[in-house]
Amino acid sequence: MNGPCLRVGKEFLALVNHKHSGLVVKLPRTRVAELIASGVGCSFASAGRPFKEWVSELKPDRRLWQALLREGIDFVGGGEPTSNDKISQQEGR
Repeated sequence: MNGPCLRVGKEFLALVNHKHSGLVVKLPRTRVAELIASGVGCSFASAGRPFKEWVSELKPDRRLWQALLREGIDFVGGGEPTSNDKISQQEGR
């Protein structure tokens, strides 16, 4: 994935979708399906290929984003997120 991404170890966790001004988070497929069905998020597709464990176009909502990032951290392996770019985890506060 290109652009600033958060990782847990070597696993991708999240990125900012600059085209749609939203967050993209890796979660279990069932959770992604729930979020899409409830209208909270949309499917994420890179180069036309849908990623079934990623939800995107989440509108800015600090509490929702924090909750989904925590779920994502648990899903990809626990621990603290790290950045592959020099982005502040405090941005957007």
